[in-house]
Amino acid sequence: MKRFALGIYLFVAFTAGCASAVLATNAVVPQAQAAPATIQKWEYFCTAAGVRVTDVANHLGADGWEMAAAGGEATWCFKRPK
Repeated sequence: MKRFALGIYLFVAFTAGCASAVLATNAVVPQAQAAPATIQKWEYFCTAAGVRVTDVANHLGADGWEMAAAGGEATWCFKRPK
């Protein structure tokens, strides 16, 4: 008899927990709305890496450019949002 009562208790507790979770989710959490998708557009600038490459990179960085690629020691490419 004790096992049967325990089984009934667990069933009732599980059912009540599931029901309260469904009710709480519908009552408390608002439905998520997706933001409209936007595509980031970039502007690119490539330069030959010279002797003063650090000065050039610092100057471009101050203007909002970030390094996008380096082609060996000859070319550096930068990008920034349009």
